[in-house]
Amino acid sequence: MHDFVKRLTSYAATAALLLSAATATLAADVDFAGKRIEIIISSAEGGGADTYARFVAAALEKELPGKPTILARNMTGGGGLISANWFEANAKPDGLIIYSAASSSKLSPLFGDPGNVHFNPNAWIPVVTSPNGYVVEGSRIAGSDSIKALLAAGDKPQTIGLASVLGASTMVLLAFDMLGVNIKPAFNVPGGDAQLSFERGEFTLNSDSAGSFFRLNGKNVEDGKVAPLFSFGTRGKNGMIGRDPSLPDVPSFPEVYKEVHGKDPSGPAWDAWVGLFDIISTNSKTIMLPTGTPDDVVQVYRAAAERALTNPELVKSEQYKNILGETPQLFGEAAKQGADLAAKGLNQDSVKWLREWHKTKFQVAI
Repeated sequence: MHDFVKRLTSYAATAALLLSAATATLAADVDFAGKRIEIIISSAEGGGADTYARFVAAALEKELPGKPTILARNMTGGGGLISANWFEANAKPDGLIIYSAASSSKLSPLFGDPGNVHFNPNAWIPVVTSPNGYVVEGSRIAGSDSIKALLAAGDKPQTIGLASVLGASTMVLLAFDMLGVNIKPAFNVPGGDAQLSFERGEFTLNSDSAGSFFRLNGKNVEDGKVAPLFSFGTRGKNGMIGRDPSLPDVPSFPEVYKEVHGKDPSGPAWDAWVGLFDIISTNSKTIMLPTGTPDDVVQVYRAAAERALTNPELVKSEQYKNILGETPQLFGEAAKQGADLAAKGLNQDSVKWLREWHKTKFQVAI
């Protein structure tokens, strides 16, 4: 982990200089003038993954040589399997089809039916990776406004509505289980319904991406109705998971665990949680090129992405903050290093452990 962060920091410190030198002549050979590029999106229009992909595509249009038109194509179904399988089968290594890979694309090969998985996300080439923070909140109306209050409730179950069984939902449930909180989830509850029930105090707990938290519950925090309990955190320069820069006043999960138990987290549950963290949070969304894309095309894309998403005017915009937050983006080789970390994090032992834990704890299969 420490080696990864040292390399990532080194890449971040010298990326602009290296990319400028590497692409000065390549851009002359790679020209998308008059071309249409498709970005494949695994979610329906209007969701977070769709908003992200369209935002990045609009920024890329201005920086790719020839200023091509990038068209968004939503391809839903199968928890990302349909779009990922299509991309693997149809994207040629010419830069004209790119993929906005959400965490579901990376979880499907681990937890999905092997017969339905016809792609390997670790073989695709990352252009830019966008980490995403998550925060868990308690309802002051229900008296669930601190970890101390949750633990004091003893066997009284704390309730939460979750849109899915696997993904960030698993990290939330696993975190509370590790803390010793008795939690009772309601699965397959749409996000909007869960939010309304939480605001009424019917669900005592809630979880959001950082962007959704500010948009949906920022005012509720100000009004004293909601209390942020902890964030998942962000990997820092030392390789450890520390506070999310988007939520500097909110403790990270490792901090809360240590406060409750007097020691750092460890063991199979922690190994599984960290493996999920590097897929779902560190590598939340990634713009991918297909396997075999020539190096000149890869480097031109990476340079364009870095120019686009570090543009000072864009970075200062409210739209940028709402979509990408405060967490630094990973470009080029740093994005690859992040993807490699995620690929190695959740091993088969952790996958087996998570399957058994879900079945035993909640009587559901993943």
